[in-house]
Amino acid sequence: MSYSADRLVVERAHEAARQSALPIDQSPDSPTPLSAHHGSVDGVALCGANEPDEDFLWVGVLRVANASLVTAWDPRHATLFLGALKSRLELASSRRFIELDDDTFCIMFEAHTPAETVEAELDSLAYILAQDVTKRRYTLAPDIHIGLARAGKADEPEVNVCRRAREAACPRAQFGRDGASNALDRARDSVRRFSLDQALRRAVREGQLSLCYQPQVNIEDNQVVGAETLLRWNSPALGEVSPSVFVPLLESSDLVHEIGLWALNTACRQITVWRRAGYPHLRLAVNLSAVQLRRPDLKDVILQTISAHNLAPRDIELELTETAAMDDQARNAALLRELGEMGFGIALDDFGVGFSNLFNLQNLPITKVKIDRAFVADIDQHPVRQSICRAIIRLSHELGVTVLAEGVERAEEVRMLRRLGCNLYQGYFFSRPRSADLLGSKLTKPEWLADVLRELNRDNNTLTERSAP
Repeated sequence: MSYSADRLVVERAHEAARQSALPIDQSPDSPTPLSAHHGSVDGVALCGANEPDEDFLWVGVLRVANASLVTAWDPRHATLFLGALKSRLELASSRRFIELDDDTFCIMFEAHTPAETVEAELDSLAYILAQDVTKRRYTLAPDIHIGLARAGKADEPEVNVCRRAREAACPRAQFGRDGASNALDRARDSVRRFSLDQALRRAVREGQLSLCYQPQVNIEDNQVVGAETLLRWNSPALGEVSPSVFVPLLESSDLVHEIGLWALNTACRQITVWRRAGYPHLRLAVNLSAVQLRRPDLKDVILQTISAHNLAPRDIELELTETAAMDDQARNAALLRELGEMGFGIALDDFGVGFSNLFNLQNLPITKVKIDRAFVADIDQHPVRQSICRAIIRLSHELGVTVLAEGVERAEEVRMLRRLGCNLYQGYFFSRPRSADLLGSKLTKPEWLADVLRELNRDNNTLTERSAP
């Protein structure tokens, strides 16, 4: 990037940081928030912000989270890559900064600087550093994490102050460095991971990600009552990339904040489309990861997003796994309780394969439990699975929680779960995940569900595994 182009980025970033209304999208047609343009930005942690003492410094932390991946890929390009970021920072900010461990810049702010000014400057600097870096024949996308802490003006080297500030702003579990290793398999894995990370960042910019929808069915009322939104990546170079491959990478890079908000916006727009088509009671389930749950302004972002689409909380179900819910149980329980009281559905996904603790049901404000496919598969042939599902269903109903069986593929499975008292069903027996247009065409032709239910009600001896419609 040229000097003039860098200067333009700097000016636009500082102007954008002053727009306090920009943390969420401004309209249904503009789904990407300002924070998404920063690459990956951690929530800012103000450590000790209520202390009256003024004998301290604000220390802003800007970490290049994928620096170790670039180094593993090509050390020479890593040097050029990090040098370009340092040059950008020197151009963008007149404040003094200190480099730590080749991947972290600590910006020094005086104590009298207002916290909101510090946050705005860090936000704009993250925007600047997160722009693509082109060196020689390669274009690399930086992954910038932000932290903020207060540090006392102790009589010791500033680098030590910065290290303590970095630890305070970004806990080791989230701010940890990839340990160096000379093992060949580790090196190959690093190269593969970095290549996939860069491909995923291009996918986000180029619109290669999409949502598909899998219906959730109430067989007693013969209705599709909702659908789960599922993220898909169709790469021109890699083909269909499995979610089991790219979703963990998405979360570890913190792109999950940007994509999570995009998915929520897309789901809200789709609800509006289907509502106009005559399905006013269709609720869409949107997945939340443990990383998203740590976002301090998550509740406000969700509320402002649905408001922009003129929807109510009852139109959205927030789905999370047991593991995510238990990541910070007290905090997450309080957050989910607030959202539940507003009218959002709260679904616990993959139930039984995480902490496997039925006691969690009474500690978390859950409105729906999704029994994992591991217990649903061939349940008609496994008495132990029947006992487990019976216990889950009975306890859930006693607590007023709806039960959905996930991954049903055979009519025999649905019939057994129906006898056990299951409320809702989702899986290939009813429909594979479909694009919005394909699922919409199903919803406008209810005979497809009638055909499925007729097959469900046939004599047991004639039932076989069926191809999903």
